Amino acid sequence: MHQYSTQYVASIETEAFRGGDEMSMKLCEAMVKMKRGQWVEAERIADTLLEQTADSEDEEDIDIRQSAEWIKALCLMHDGKIFSARKLLKRIAAGDSYYSPLAEELLR
Repeated sequence: MHQYSTQYVASIETEAFRGGDEMSMKLCEAMVKMKRGQWVEAERIADTLLEQTADSEDEEDIDIRQSAEWIKALCLMHDGKIFSARKLLKRIAAGDSYYSPLAEELLR
């Protein structure tokens, strides 16, 4: 799982991150932090975004929340927190987000 998280992050194109609202920029910041190997900081940002969007039914907030869950799962995998990562991946896989098929693949 550690290897997957590192490979996935290497594929992220951070040069395209420009503009957007505050939460979108925080999401981008978390991705950049992961790319720089700052996994703990990226997980903190993901946790903050999860808290900020927890009760929202706004479509943009839901997208942010789903991305933050994926970032948190990657961070947990990278840090070797396999039980917590698998638990979160199961929740992601059970949903209907962009990341659901990726989570299902990882759980196999």
